[in-house]
Amino acid sequence: MSYEYSDATREGELWALPDVEVFFADDIRGDDGNLLESGYYFVFGLPGCLPDSEASGPYVTEGEALAAAREMAGCCPHGAPEGKVCEECPAPVLWVLESSGRDYVCYSRETRDGFGFTPDARRAAAWNTEDAAKAFRTSRGLEGFRVVRLGDDDARKWGCIGEGC
Repeated sequence: MSYEYSDATREGELWALPDVEVFFADDIRGDDGNLLESGYYFVFGLPGCLPDSEASGPYVTEGEALAAAREMAGCCPHGAPEGKVCEECPAPVLWVLESSGRDYVCYSRETRDGFGFTPDARRAAAWNTEDAAKAFRTSRGLEGFRVVRLGDDDARKWGCIGEGC
């Protein structure tokens, strides 16, 4: 049995407590009185307190159970909360529209047609597929822009809000 942080970035905080318990179940009865399958499970709650959730599982390994708990809590499997960059997770594949002057198409509420231009790749409109980016380019008459894949560093710092995401 181990106590872990769903948000691994809180581990160093002085007053933060682990909020996930990962344990191995073998011949343990669940809340309904039935035997749980053998394997690793997790529950949310603070050490020394009753669980705040029912046991979730079984998982083959303790690491799989912890990764599932972190994802259920809104973090990546490595414990980085939403909006934080996780260097362990693979970078998303994101496509942007780039001009020859290194400007990118971005969404803008200030223009009549809803888009503008930015030199910052992290503010660019992005799509999960190359085809979706090409379709947007064609639909908006932006044939002078080329479709390029964002580099891993920019893609990790980004979040996809473009059409086709």
